[in-house]
Amino acid sequence: MKYISLSKQYILRGYKDYPYVLANRINGCTEILDRKTFLLLELCSGTIDFCVVYLTREQKERLDRLHEMGIVQFSQRQDAIDKVQEYRRTENFFIRSIHWSVTGRCNLRCRHCYMSAPDHKYKDMSTTECLKIVEQMDLAGVPAVSITGGEPFLRDDIWTILEAFSKKGIAVSHIYTNGILLTGEMADRFRVMGLRPNFVISFDGVDGHDWLRAKKGAGEQAASVIRMLKENGFPVMIETAVYDGNVDCLTDTYQLLKSLGVDYWKTSLIYEAGEWRNEGRRPVRTRELYDAYLSVIHAYVKDGAPCFIQLDGFFACPAHELDKWYSPYVREPLPESAEGLCCATCRFDPYLLPHGKLLPCASMTDSEVEKDMPDLNTETVGQIYSSADNAFFRIADMKTEEIFDRNTDCAACAHRDECQGGCRAMSLIEGSGLYGHSPVLCTFFHGGYKNKIKQTVEQAGRR
Repeated sequence: MKYISLSKQYILRGYKDYPYVLANRINGCTEILDRKTFLLLELCSGTIDFCVVYLTREQKERLDRLHEMGIVQFSQRQDAIDKVQEYRRTENFFIRSIHWSVTGRCNLRCRHCYMSAPDHKYKDMSTTECLKIVEQMDLAGVPAVSITGGEPFLRDDIWTILEAFSKKGIAVSHIYTNGILLTGEMADRFRVMGLRPNFVISFDGVDGHDWLRAKKGAGEQAASVIRMLKENGFPVMIETAVYDGNVDCLTDTYQLLKSLGVDYWKTSLIYEAGEWRNEGRRPVRTRELYDAYLSVIHAYVKDGAPCFIQLDGFFACPAHELDKWYSPYVREPLPESAEGLCCATCRFDPYLLPHGKLLPCASMTDSEVEKDMPDLNTETVGQIYSSADNAFFRIADMKTEEIFDRNTDCAACAHRDECQGGCRAMSLIEGSGLYGHSPVLCTFFHGGYKNKIKQTVEQAGRR
């Protein structure tokens, strides 16, 4: 007898635009399947004796590959898969993940908070309302969620919400936190629940963190939490908000994070929203930012790429794979007949505010588009994603050609094929409107930074 079952961490889902999807309910990763692979996986219920099932040579080879990849398991006895793993199709469009701010409250008074957490501008939903949101996500087939705030661990019911996701088979892929409330006991609790999120810790540099977070000693607290999480075997990601007070020490910050053994470092330039509007700080000049990034890249390449890094959209590279570095700002030219999405993240990974508004992107918080976005207290995720004819999808499903049709400067630009109009959130933030250009990207392309990155990588790699 030979029984084959879908491995416990995988679930099968389907949507109106992508009928066959394999999702990992631990890390939230998804894969679009072809029909042949899907039909094989659907048979892997753990209750069928494959010794009496006729399989072609191709099917046998495919099953062996799936077994080598850990997607299926072989056994000599029946072991039925969990109910939640069984194929379920929804009649809405595919949603890869939802980034959810579960609270608008925080235990810090960060000077750059885009959602004005110190004033609790965005009120929290009740436990009952949050559990209804979890139910909505399940009915819409959402395979993963990332949790942020405010500070998510300020919610007394955060474990109730996390448990609800676990029972539905929805992966909690990331938890964004300042780390102050995290303890070793909480790390143990995550393990008991079967959750292994990437912990995304805010850390704003060796000279910038305490000031930006308005708390003396906050930087050392963050470093201590990073050490604790690494000791407990959790993947640790760091997000650094860049401003005029820490841009000059980014290379030193990289060196510290390398010594702490972090798995991923991402930087983002602070934008004019929320509390930052009241600070009156000098904006970081784009060329100043890019030159600082080139210095980081030089040190990073010399070290052999010890972690995954993403410096805004300027530069990214997987850990230990220098030959796979890329610049997210640079996009693949579209075939003439293709209609490319302006932003795949807006389309597949929307953002949910604490009071229930669904936005295409977190960076659109406190922008001119927020007021027109749907509210999950009155509409469901499935309803919003069942049709492209609504205010949300007019942004989330925006095509590159729409930008060129409305922006003649971008349409005529020599870099249009690589830039493709750039980021809609950035054009909003920088004041040129939803269909405008983004000066940050214009400087990147017109300033020749694509070649400067290549030269920096090559020079550092020779030493």
